Amino acid sequence: MKIKIGDTVRFLDSVGGGVVKAFCSGNVVMVETEDGFDVPVYENEVVVITPGSTLVPKAELKLPVKEEVRVEHKPKPVHPRPTSKAGEKLNIVLAYLPDEINELGKCGYEAYIVNESNYDLYLIYSTEDRDTGERKMLFSGNIPYDSVEYIESFAVEDLSDRRRIACQIIPYKSDTKYGAKPCIDAVVKLEPQRFFKRHAFAPNPYFDEGAITFVLMNDDKEAPRFEIRSEDIQSKMDEKIRQDQKIKAKAKPVIDPNAPLVVDLHHHELLDTTVGMEPKDILEYQKRTVIETMEANLKFPGKKIIFIHGKGDGVLRKEVEKIMKSRYDFCSMQDASFQEYGFGATQITIRKEQRKQK
Repeated sequence: MKIKIGDTVRFLDSVGGGVVKAFCSGNVVMVETEDGFDVPVYENEVVVITPGSTLVPKAELKLPVKEEVRVEHKPKPVHPRPTSKAGEKLNIVLAYLPDEINELGKCGYEAYIVNESNYDLYLIYSTEDRDTGERKMLFSGNIPYDSVEYIESFAVEDLSDRRRIACQIIPYKSDTKYGAKPCIDAVVKLEPQRFFKRHAFAPNPYFDEGAITFVLMNDDKEAPRFEIRSEDIQSKMDEKIRQDQKIKAKAKPVIDPNAPLVVDLHHHELLDTTVGMEPKDILEYQKRTVIETMEANLKFPGKKIIFIHGKGDGVLRKEVEKIMKSRYDFCSMQDASFQEYGFGATQITIRKEQRKQK
């Protein structure tokens, strides 16, 4: 029988059961037990109980399933609620751990919430669409005071759906009076490429293993998170181009065709900062620099231009070659002097031939 939200189920391998609240990735369902706790279990480890039924299927009747290896990151045991003043300040951290640190890019990952305060938290953990702002809930439930709580597991192919994670949090105390705290609505940006790098999973005070962590609250203060939109990046790039053009306009043009013009395309030479810029944004700026340099020097036949692109993985070098072949095929192109520039530079010589009409 297919499990639905709201179904009453019993556990096959342990005593008890509850009501299905939500579905999680990896064929996991969230079951609210009679004690009010949310318990994640695999779908094949529960059975739907119809009203009035007392039948509990025997364990040996279960179909054999492939055993999954899961690393257990045990949370701290819940002890009596602390009363210290330090505990009154919220310190909340979102953490991600790999199932197997030596299999990054192949293994699954787990998400945890660290609650270092004497407040309980009600958490709604969702993905958020950057363009529309729409959210999809992945988890909701209580996070006890002074605890580390498991949130979800997901496969490596699910990383692209988790580029933006929203955490809505309501702090409260269930068993005593408490000072009201503002509700929290924090959005963090996950960079999928970080989950493939071992050094990204750094030592931390919460787990024995390394983890990627995001501070949601630090001593009652929400950690700053900067959202840089693509239009903001474009505006900064355009402003940089205008400033460069003003500098070029003031400078005296070099008319000696034997004096090569050297243009370093490394981003740290072209841009004051790359904060908030994706690699594709940086590459686009470098390509525009090549085109503008060529356009400004076409009136100097015989002039040599050296584009320093570095050796690297060859991406920028290929883009320079592509621009030359598609827009300036009447100019000659060759490797620049190895003694002066090593392997990472291309020399262009401006020719008198007219540009081909495209």
